Amino acid sequence: MGSFGELEAAVMARLWADDAPQSVRTVLLALQQDRPLAYTTVMTVMERLFRKGLLQRTEDSKAYLYSPTLSRADHTAQVMEQALTETADRGAAFGALRRPDQREGSEDPAGGPRQPSGAGQATPVTVVLALMAYAVAVAVLTPRWLRRSAWTRGTPRLGILAWQASVGAVLGSLVLLAVAAALPVGQVSFDVGHLLHACSAVLRSRYRFGDAPRSAVVAGAVAAAVTVLLARAFVLRAVALVGQRSRQRCMIDVLACDLTEDGARVVEHHVPLAYCIPGRGGRIVLTSAAVNALDAEQLEAVIAHERAHLQGRHDLVLFAGEVARAAFPWVSFFRTAGQQTAGLVEMLADDRAARQVGALPLASALVDMGSRAAPRGALGVSSRMTQERVMRLVRDPYSPGPWRQASVLIASAGLLLAPWVIAVLPAWAARDGFCPVPRL
Repeated sequence: MGSFGELEAAVMARLWADDAPQSVRTVLLALQQDRPLAYTTVMTVMERLFRKGLLQRTEDSKAYLYSPTLSRADHTAQVMEQALTETADRGAAFGALRRPDQREGSEDPAGGPRQPSGAGQATPVTVVLALMAYAVAVAVLTPRWLRRSAWTRGTPRLGILAWQASVGAVLGSLVLLAVAAALPVGQVSFDVGHLLHACSAVLRSRYRFGDAPRSAVVAGAVAAAVTVLLARAFVLRAVALVGQRSRQRCMIDVLACDLTEDGARVVEHHVPLAYCIPGRGGRIVLTSAAVNALDAEQLEAVIAHERAHLQGRHDLVLFAGEVARAAFPWVSFFRTAGQQTAGLVEMLADDRAARQVGALPLASALVDMGSRAAPRGALGVSSRMTQERVMRLVRDPYSPGPWRQASVLIASAGLLLAPWVIAVLPAWAARDGFCPVPRL
């Protein structure tokens, strides 16, 4: 059976050994006695043999039943006839024939070289456990590392990137581990046509509940649940914020009694507050108590801080963390990441205001206004980590050098890419022996 690949030969040997048509799962269970194989691997092989005209199939209930189009003897005769037709010296060809047990290297009963158990294959359980361990490690270790690192406060932009990369890594691992369990990887192909055909075959097989393993159905339900939770949190949070900020803008436009030279709205209130309402047509709002408590330089610094929020669209940076926290409120990692990111966003706005006006006026304004929270959905100048921000403005914060900044960027990219590498690497390793990519 030299015209077959290793797994093709094993599949054909199994089908020839039984006169009755067989399903993919029946062939898989027979072959798994000698080597670990994924369902999708065997299904792809049988689909390819069907396209080559070597197998025929009939649909039985919710699964296909496959049988050879030629007997073993007829196929062997065709192969020998083709080989003898192509050679110039038939006598030499006949003389070169030897018994199979005299050839170098024995073959297994399936007709191909026997490989060590587990060679080139990775079970879906291994991928799922690896992704689960990675997600737990990131959720437990990353907060401890980032909260103790001085560079996150010295360069808030890098700190925000690191926190968001860790959140993305955990969410990506959760989705990929469910997908890996529902659709265990088989082999890698760079042939787009084969890839699309294999994917459609996988989906057809996996969604036939009569032929799909129970673990795949459960894992598919988990993947769907994670997706639904994220989509639901995204939609509900976005709708709530849009409506909330629209009402706030309308209310501020009605209640504002004055405008500063910088265009900030002033409303009558006994509590000193300064905040901005993000979104289209953003507003900077000051209370009359804040205007009376701050001098001109401090007011300029506060307004510069809020304008930095609006121009940098810091609300979008916070939105991603809010969605993750709303989707999985029982996971403390997302709550910690959201709180730390919010504080770093305030420091990022502090830096821009300090460059425009100076650090001391902003620091003194924070002290005078205290730690009062801004209205829900708004970004306030003195709402988060006020004491730490004041000390940071008064003292020169630690600023990482270019090498450390580059290492943080590489580490953040690695956090995001690692789940994909864990999910794809076994499939890449499994390509050996039966890969549609031509060998050079």
